[in-house]
Amino acid sequence: MHICFVTIGDIKELATTKRALGLANVLHELGWEVSIIIQDANENRIRVNLECNKYIKILYFKKSNFLGELLQKNELIKIANPSVIYYTSFSIRNMVGFFHTSIKLVEHSELTSKIADASKIRQLQALLIENISVYFADALICASKYLVNVFEERKKILFATKTKIFYSPYAYNSSLLKNFASESISNTPVLTLLFIGSLVKNYGLMTLLHAMKNVVKHTDKIKLILVGKGANEVEARKFIHDNQLEDFIIMKGYIAEDELDNLFAGADIFLAPLNDSIQDWARCPSKLFMYLPYNKPVFTCRIGEALEIFGENGFYFDNNNPESLANLILNYNKTNIYTLPNPKHHTWDYRGKLLSNWVLENFKS
Repeated sequence: MHICFVTIGDIKELATTKRALGLANVLHELGWEVSIIIQDANENRIRVNLECNKYIKILYFKKSNFLGELLQKNELIKIANPSVIYYTSFSIRNMVGFFHTSIKLVEHSELTSKIADASKIRQLQALLIENISVYFADALICASKYLVNVFEERKKILFATKTKIFYSPYAYNSSLLKNFASESISNTPVLTLLFIGSLVKNYGLMTLLHAMKNVVKHTDKIKLILVGKGANEVEARKFIHDNQLEDFIIMKGYIAEDELDNLFAGADIFLAPLNDSIQDWARCPSKLFMYLPYNKPVFTCRIGEALEIFGENGFYFDNNNPESLANLILNYNKTNIYTLPNPKHHTWDYRGKLLSNWVLENFKS
């Protein structure tokens, strides 16, 4: 069997390419031939070199308008000639290979038609593309339990009963982890919190800042590290300055994923704010899985995939209530022993074996 991943964009902006890179070596070791169609971008090339062995066939396309991208991808699919095409997202730029005689797997990692900030036209366009995927795909790969339920219902409404659905969240790449033995900041009296993600209000940025403003009233043994960039970065820096939080909040900017290991090893607590919205119930935050192998508490919200991972043992706060996060931080005792998820169940190795077995059971003639 030959699988070809069709990806979109630069991995710095779009996390969906992580699936292709994470699964490539695993599937090859399981006997698959693997190709990846990927945009020719500097960060993409770095990640390909880090994560893919020499047997993975990399087919680069040049950044272009959507029509130019479609033409390039269709030609690359002809070159690869796979038996399975895996679309890491299904957008206008990835609607290729319609007439190629292959098994088609379409991944959904969010519900674009329900993103509140999107315009009505964008939502309707996304709904149309989502519904087309139900007919187009032989199987839908859903990255959250919420999406499984949504597309099971869509199948019924659209009479697409033959389309199969497979639940497969994101994961982490164990081969990128090198620093478990390093000295951890947790050996110091300072409690170090780490957030990685887009610095935007919709992702809980202001909740984190207001919580820290409350926390430092009670302790100076605290530090928050923010990794990432975003639309509200300037506003965040102003808030930190105006509230004299420079000694407690450090903004690191963008850091390449393969360089995060030291920060992760040195943190005491990871932060993953989520909103009680369809958008956050449906999406699969990749950072949750980046945190897991370090076996440290993740302060998050009782939403979507966070709830699936941590269940009733999670450390939860209300993203609309900074005081709830402040209380969680102030009441945390890092000397306690906590029940945490088994990280081995959230590796790309684990996901790849499940996917391979499922595809071979359902489609191999």
